[in-house]
Amino acid sequence: MGELYLRKDEVPISKVNTFFMPVHPYLVLSKVHIEESIAQESFLKAVEEWWEEIQPMKAKYAYIHEKKPSINNIYGNYEFLGWESEAIPFDNGFIYCFSLAREDGSMIYKKEDLNCILPLKMNMKIDKDKQNQFINPLNHEIHAYTFHNLKSYPATLFLRDWSLNYMNDVFKKYL
Repeated sequence: MGELYLRKDEVPISKVNTFFMPVHPYLVLSKVHIEESIAQESFLKAVEEWWEEIQPMKAKYAYIHEKKPSINNIYGNYEFLGWESEAIPFDNGFIYCFSLAREDGSMIYKKEDLNCILPLKMNMKIDKDKQNQFINPLNHEIHAYTFHNLKSYPATLFLRDWSLNYMNDVFKKYL
């Protein structure tokens, strides 16, 4: 199981604020039911990790203050720095859309029709053995979350951390 866990260095952020998060085919092709609450728990983990990662860069971004902002619970979603933990699931509970802020539009999503297919040369640093575990047996390609309207490095970093935590938490519980 440990060989499926993803590390941040395997899912790098490019210079233009993009990244691709691989999705294990079992999570979208099987009849497994995934608890939707995992996305909210993963958001809380991402807040802690992101806050540590962004510290060396906070002078570049006016909205990142010296003191860590509080995390608020708003109608079942968490809010941090104006970002909400909006997570939209497939019928089986697997999250296909992570959205941070309606105003910012920063989000990462997995299209329901599984059109998010990656060429194996994409900007991921996953070794061949691990990569093979993510290949969909129906079409022999890797499906992935991709990005939409990412406007800033801090938001991109947060979404990468949130989706990576989510994937690893789901792997831990269901694979």
